[in-house]
Amino acid sequence: MLAPFPDFDIPIDIDDPLRDPIGVADAAPFENEDVARLVQFWQAERFAPELQPYPEVLIQDVTEMVEAQLEIIESMKTPPEEDFLDFSDARHDQRPFLAQLMMEEVEQIRFLLRSVFRVRLDKIEKFAQYFLESDRERVKMSMNEATYAERFLALQQRAFRASCLDRLPVSLQRMDDRFAGVSMVSMPDFSESVYFRVKHDVGHFVVDDGPDSVDMRADNVYIMKYRSVRRLVEIGSIEIL
Repeated sequence: MLAPFPDFDIPIDIDDPLRDPIGVADAAPFENEDVARLVQFWQAERFAPELQPYPEVLIQDVTEMVEAQLEIIESMKTPPEEDFLDFSDARHDQRPFLAQLMMEEVEQIRFLLRSVFRVRLDKIEKFAQYFLESDRERVKMSMNEATYAERFLALQQRAFRASCLDRLPVSLQRMDDRFAGVSMVSMPDFSESVYFRVKHDVGHFVVDDGPDSVDMRADNVYIMKYRSVRRLVEIGSIEIL
């Protein structure tokens, strides 16, 4: 299991005498709320067996913040022209140091973005046909992910037909058939267990439509099968850890 991702401390806040020596505070900082939401989505995507709805607005906002911060870092590499020959002003000696600190924060967020995309593509490749056949699942993908899934599935089916399916009777060539009530289409394992935190009071929650119930209170942490709490994930009552 991967270790929890370290806490972020954004924007950078450096104690005196280095506090904002070059006007860094005037630059647009990252919004902690967006980064925290990205971390939570990253955790949910890694540990939930199915795709989580693609957070298009969040991904776009974080990407724009990263790009803006990269522009600031680039501008810090060279002192302003009016101070270029002012060797008595040592403030600019701190610019590379501050730029490096800011770059480390940016790289952490870039890692999160790359990891989110890798995890989602891994699920799409494993269960492409399942996600494409279900309208409920298809809407969880971005347009680019849906296009990737369609192309991946087409290549997969072409490879299967070339290797073996074309040699079988027509009645056995389908890849979406059912036998004895069992579908041939691979799908996520909803019986996997997940850790989760209750975001607000849920009350008495019946587990698996059985006789047992749990009084779920805010901030309590539980472990249950994903299929039992799938609806709570969808409505945002719990967050996967």
